[in-house]
Amino acid sequence: MTYSVGITLGGLLVFKISEKLLERKVYSMMTSLVLTASLILVILIIPNSMVFLTCSVLIGIVSQLKEIPEITILQENIPEKQMVNIRSVFEIISVIRFGMLLLVMSFITQKFGITVSFLLATISLLIEAGLIFKYKKYFA
Repeated sequence: MTYSVGITLGGLLVFKISEKLLERKVYSMMTSLVLTASLILVILIIPNSMVFLTCSVLIGIVSQLKEIPEITILQENIPEKQMVNIRSVFEIISVIRFGMLLLVMSFITQKFGITVSFLLATISLLIEAGLIFKYKKYFA
């Protein structure tokens, strides 16, 4: 629930700063990933339920700084007639990816513990931010 509250608040924030966000889409996406990774590390460093819930809200907020520019980049680079098909395929891949990663992360959590899972998530987010930085010219 706290993550959903964060997403809602993030959507409102993005609505308020949409023009600035559109000017710096790639940096917004990278910032979101780095902030999310940082918040996950905070959860690991300070194992407290209130810290976890607060970070969950904040992760929801910053996730919108990535999601909305990502969708905008898609819309700007795909012909309107193909948008429905591309978005459908994108959603199918997202659901399949989510299911597979949930299965893998569940196994890792069970085998190695939650700390290892959170560290892997942090590393994955930082790798994604690095890839966006490396290939930023393709997003502009």
